[in-house]
Amino acid sequence: MNETFNFTRFLNLFKKHTAEQYKTYLMSAGVLIGVLILILGFISYSTRGHMGPTIQAAMFINFLFFSGTIFTSLIFTDLGDRKKSIPALSLPASHFEKYLVAWIYSFVIFQLVFLACFYTIDYLVVAAWNASAEEKMELINVFSPDRKVWASFLIFAVLHSICFLGAVFFEKLHFIKTVFVFLFL
Repeated sequence: MNETFNFTRFLNLFKKHTAEQYKTYLMSAGVLIGVLILILGFISYSTRGHMGPTIQAAMFINFLFFSGTIFTSLIFTDLGDRKKSIPALSLPASHFEKYLVAWIYSFVIFQLVFLACFYTIDYLVVAAWNASAEEKMELINVFSPDRKVWASFLIFAVLHSICFLGAVFFEKLHFIKTVFVFLFL
């Protein structure tokens, strides 16, 4: 039996993590949707519906970086609480499997959920203003080579790794301490 990675053990750990954290993740997605509605709606209202691809790209990048780094820094909050850290550390799974579950949720699944939330809200805001506007706004394609928004995914990978390291290294106030160390050292 492999002590580093066992697929069945990993799937059981993934299911356990999902069952324990799905309410928190759903609430986090709800907050993300609410903030996206408020900010994109306000910007669209204040620009009288002229929320062009440049503004949409800026909002996409800012929200990806900000919400992604906060979510990543919160992925190991159980380890900062003594009551929750003992069961989490004594769970019969390798450290690699625990980190892999955290990485999948904080990097892969987060980006998929973020893309779905952003495009849904952006589409609704743009479509609402296009219904009564003479000049139609187009929805931004973040994967288009024309605007180079796709490069934000590479930058997010670096920011994610920094926040992931900070979440592992610091016991409490992961995000604040990681940003402090990153900016001032």
